[in-house]
Amino acid sequence: MADTHPDARLLSLYSEFEPLGQTIDELDRQECVGVGLGAPEVMRDRLHDLGEAILATPAQSMDGLVIKAKVARWCCGGEFERPSDGLNDVATLYSLAADLLAIGEGSGCERVNGLIAARC
Repeated sequence: MADTHPDARLLSLYSEFEPLGQTIDELDRQECVGVGLGAPEVMRDRLHDLGEAILATPAQSMDGLVIKAKVARWCCGGEFERPSDGLNDVATLYSLAADLLAIGEGSGCERVNGLIAARC
């Protein structure tokens, strides 16, 4: 029997979530410039279902945690900037997610894909 990744379910869910999210973003951009109708509701519903399934599935490895942080980034409009309003739950979660992405995507304290500022 072949070894399976401890986060095989999360990897599978995210392999559908990521391209669907990119397609929705592109369709919405086209709508904003007047060349499209935006993403159909059925696509948004599927993305929501995938995101809910990802959040409901416990991560078993760093890969799983990074997937969850990527979903959080998408839900925040593609950017994480640590709030400057001091120590609170939101600032802590943003910092945690940004650090996970920086580690998981191998960027240290640099911006990840030009979108995420990791706290150093």
